[in-house]
Amino acid sequence: MLHRAKKDKVVNIRRTRQEVYFRRIKLKAELDDIADKMLAELSTLEKELLAQCNKICQHFEKKTEELTRLLEKNAGNVSQKESSFADGSIDRDLLKDMFGVLRLLNYYEKIKIDSNHVQRLSRFTVTQQKAVFGICPVDDSHAWLSIHEHKGLVLVDMDGVVTEEVELNFRPYTIAMIGTTDVLITSNPCSTFVYKLSLHNKQVTTFADTSPHQARDISNKIGEVLVCIATLDIVVLNQSGTIVRTFYCWKDRSFNITSLSSGRLGVVVGDWGSREIIITDESYNTVKQRWTGELDNGRTARDIFLRKMSCDEYDRLFIPDYRNNQVYVLPSDEKQAKCLLDQKHGVVKPTAVSVDKFGNVWIGCMDGTVHVMLL
Repeated sequence: MLHRAKKDKVVNIRRTRQEVYFRRIKLKAELDDIADKMLAELSTLEKELLAQCNKICQHFEKKTEELTRLLEKNAGNVSQKESSFADGSIDRDLLKDMFGVLRLLNYYEKIKIDSNHVQRLSRFTVTQQKAVFGICPVDDSHAWLSIHEHKGLVLVDMDGVVTEEVELNFRPYTIAMIGTTDVLITSNPCSTFVYKLSLHNKQVTTFADTSPHQARDISNKIGEVLVCIATLDIVVLNQSGTIVRTFYCWKDRSFNITSLSSGRLGVVVGDWGSREIIITDESYNTVKQRWTGELDNGRTARDIFLRKMSCDEYDRLFIPDYRNNQVYVLPSDEKQAKCLLDQKHGVVKPTAVSVDKFGNVWIGCMDGTVHVMLL
């Protein structure tokens, strides 16, 4: 059923692409027709004027009186109005009305999280006993992974087949996509550098330097990049990697961050023994919400050890709990979280989670196993 639904989406995209192609041909044909008719009119006018000039030139050697009379006679035959081309402006809105626009629908509906209905689409292991530190889905069936002690990034499909691999001269830690063309990377062990990998030419450059503090986690949003450094601070960079400002993380050490679509920021704070989640306002200056393990079933998760989280397009945080073998789902406007997983899912020691644009939840674990869940 899932395969059929995704196949239908692919068919719809191909049908839309074909419609765009034919509309482009039709619009070009209309423009060509207008231009051809104008050029034809200009050619006809040019021929008429040349014919009149030739006729005059043929009688040039005749008597002055005859030439004068001929000129007077033909003067009335020459158009009294000179032709000119009025340059038109390009009305893009009008062209959009003529051509059409692409209206993107949500790839998935916002549904209530219920662990009893969560299905596992796949389970695979890329490298035995090596923790997955970062996951960046690129579509509904592929994701980039950063793996402990592995000097490179790997692109895997949902079956765990490595379809591409990029070698690095350092061990990557956390990763974040910039569009579909670049990947931002921090290193393990942590350094002061944030690197950028261009997927086009596989070149790695230094995106930013957070000296004197080490860069731990990164999150990309439109217009800026946020870096969690190994103090109480979070650094805000522009898209060129220049530090714009730094703010303190409310007297708690920050470990992981994720930007919400609403502009808010989710941060894992605390220490090695106990961690919690705070959600800030759009300016990052005010804590709007604090979560310490409260669940919707009236219980409180104890001894939580939260790792690399992510959010979906509905601003729901997906938070892996390493100690309790669980992924919590926390809406940004609620104080209680839901448990995504049940024992039947078999997820052990999750270390990183990410949600693709189709709503599939990719969960990386300490032993190198990756689970892909369907909500």
